[in-house]
Amino acid sequence: MLSDVMMNWMPVLGCAPSSEEAANPVTPAWEELRANRNQPGGFWLAKDDPRAADEAITGSCPISEVTGAVLLSNGASRIVDRFGLTDWPGVMDVLASSGPAEIIRGVRLAEARHAVAADDATIAHCTDLGEAV
Repeated sequence: MLSDVMMNWMPVLGCAPSSEEAANPVTPAWEELRANRNQPGGFWLAKDDPRAADEAITGSCPISEVTGAVLLSNGASRIVDRFGLTDWPGVMDVLASSGPAEIIRGVRLAEARHAVAADDATIAHCTDLGEAV
């Protein structure tokens, strides 16, 4: 779930800069975005500040109900939260049918299409966990 602050900046994050923005990469929009990074009410990036782990959204359920789990780096999650190519249930469907490489392939295609620098994209997909109980 993205914070309201982050949602306000999705258009800035999801598009290639204009030639003017490229010449002057520090615009008021980027300054405000940076001011909200790793701040209460803003958005958290663990690579920039390990305190981000304290801000994680967590939940629980009985272990007997857990059949699988997936962890995505922010580079891999771009398929949903930056490029909007699918939703989280869609990610799970692709993982089940085609595996993590297909998600990363989609991210790389979107990065190229949007002229966005590639970010690390890592996915850990665990299945058949119910059998371990």
